[in-house]
Amino acid sequence: EGFGSNAWAVAGSKTSDGSALLSGDGHLMLSVPSLFVQIGLDTSVFGSGDIHQLGLTIPGLPVMAVGTNGHVAWSQTQLQAEVRMHW
Repeated sequence: EGFGSNAWAVAGSKTSDGSALLSGDGHLMLSVPSLFVQIGLDTSVFGSGDIHQLGLTIPGLPVMAVGTNGHVAWSQTQLQAEVRMHW
């Protein structure tokens, strides 16, 4: 109670330049200190990989919670959920 999480997107057909928009807000409680660390991942630097990502991660988790690879963007929402079914 008192906090939640949301994300929304706008199709490129609805923007002036044709680019899609993504917004995400993880809604961490104010009592939680900032956990995110900026990270850049480029596997071509130490090999012949083709991964190029920029974003935010939480130390200790093996995922980039918020980021982009220049073609696709993603955003996290809070990790706990409450689902109510209405029939």
